[in-house]
Amino acid sequence: MMQMRSFIIFSVLIAAVFISSCSSLSSKISPGINLADYHDYYVVRHDRDMRHIDKFIKNEMQKLGLNAQSGPIDSKPPEVDVIVNYIDKWHWDITVYMLRLTIDFRDAKSDVLLATGKSEHPSFGRKPPEFHAREILESIFKEKK
Repeated sequence: MMQMRSFIIFSVLIAAVFISSCSSLSSKISPGINLADYHDYYVVRHDRDMRHIDKFIKNEMQKLGLNAQSGPIDSKPPEVDVIVNYIDKWHWDITVYMLRLTIDFRDAKSDVLLATGKSEHPSFGRKPPEFHAREILESIFKEKK
């Protein structure tokens, strides 16, 4: 009985280490880019987004003091400096949750990639969309805080 209990405890600890190590955050600013040179951001909502992820991203950007708007691409104001695109990946495990969020920042005139970030949290470490957005944005704009 004691061996079985030790085996179960060991298995749970190994599983916890494995599960916690699967979360990831990465971000990169393109060489030679100073994001302080850009002032107006527009988060483009893609056609199939029924969860309004664009609004979560826009709201988190505004909390960081950035001038951000969101909506469909054809509503983009002409004065925008940066186009913000995102890819949201959802997964089902008892309930539907956001597995991964990727955010790209592109120069509105040249379409050059300025910065990119990705947040991923598996089922046991699942986080709401605003957490993913905040995590990426804080990583990219950490000097603006």
